Amino acid sequence: MNCREMLEVIYAYLDGEADSASVAEVERHLDECAPCLRYIGLEKEIKALVRRCCKQPPAESDLDRMKLRIRQALDDKG
Repeated sequence: MNCREMLEVIYAYLDGEADSASVAEVERHLDECAPCLRYIGLEKEIKALVRRCCKQPPAESDLDRMKLRIRQALDDKG
């Protein structure tokens, strides 16, 4: 596998979607190619950063907001 071929399967490899033959070829290539190893390290860092930055807390449901308003109204009257 050369660098160009590795780049064609890198995202499938990083996402765990590559078949076992492709995984073996990519890993063999990475053992011998420092530039591609650095590239894949950078791609892993970018994917981790995107995952961290895009993680949002779950939105409060309408039902939860209604329950809270009812409880507050009952507490105010009680």
